[in-house]
Amino acid sequence: FKHNSFEQLCINYVNEKLQQIFIELTVRGEQREYHDEGIQWRDIAYFDNKVVCELIEGANPPGIMRILDDTCKTLHAVDSDTADTKFIEKLQMSNIGSHPHLRVLGSTSVFSAGFTIKHYAGDVTYNVREFAFKNMDNLFQSLVHCMKRSQNPFIRSLWEKDEPAARAPTTSSTKIRGSCSSLVNSLMRCSPHYIRCIKPNDQKRAG
Repeated sequence: FKHNSFEQLCINYVNEKLQQIFIELTVRGEQREYHDEGIQWRDIAYFDNKVVCELIEGANPPGIMRILDDTCKTLHAVDSDTADTKFIEKLQMSNIGSHPHLRVLGSTSVFSAGFTIKHYAGDVTYNVREFAFKNMDNLFQSLVHCMKRSQNPFIRSLWEKDEPAARAPTTSSTKIRGSCSSLVNSLMRCSPHYIRCIKPNDQKRAG
């Protein structure tokens, strides 16, 4: 897209994680099985996108999402543009600032500041404007209390597992990482099956 923001980063992050499953279960797994069965096979070269996943979600060194979370936690009572500027500054000074799959586009204006990630499917440039605001995912407590007291049983049920008031609310990136991790764990427990077809020759004809 011409303009990519926080939402597109989350979408592309999930795509990277799903691509990682495909690599592990299909490409790497099938080639390993061919070797185990003694089938003559020339390994297919492929790019392992684990390095891109770690760039986005990594804990040590902190990835892009964790740096964004840290920015949101340490900045209070500042406008959205100031928070985004601090985020891009932290990104530049971090250990991943010189990552081969990341290019930070620093700028004096938050409107043009951003970064480019070399995704599995290609390079994508993100503009950081409103990154912090969208990641905070704030919901006023007055609205929460109102929903909990709703006369509609379904509405009340949505808040039964609400976070304790003493805990800081989780960020959007924390939630997407948690959901994606749960999805990946479920998919990795599955066993893919394939129908193997015999191709007699390049002409696909007898003789």
